[in-house]
Amino acid sequence: VNDLVKLFSSKGGQVEDVLLPPSRSLAVVKFKFPNEANLTFKKLAYTRYQYVPLYLEWAPLSAINKDITKDVKLNEITPKEDVEDEI
Repeated sequence: VNDLVKLFSSKGGQVEDVLLPPSRSLAVVKFKFPNEANLTFKKLAYTRYQYVPLYLEWAPLSAINKDITKDVKLNEITPKEDVEDEI
């Protein structure tokens, strides 16, 4: 998570929060100010991060809801292996 905060902060934005699931296949980055998010979005779209291009998209404001994230516990998330075994 720290490397994502550094990456997004280095392009002119003040990162307020980052959500990164255990799969690390996507991340949600919340900025303190919308204009900084827009500037950073334009600077980082399709640039490389660890040998893969960054595909950035705008998310609704409700994507990061503190009330929801506080209630989620890591042990409540079903690991991918368990889901595949059940199918």
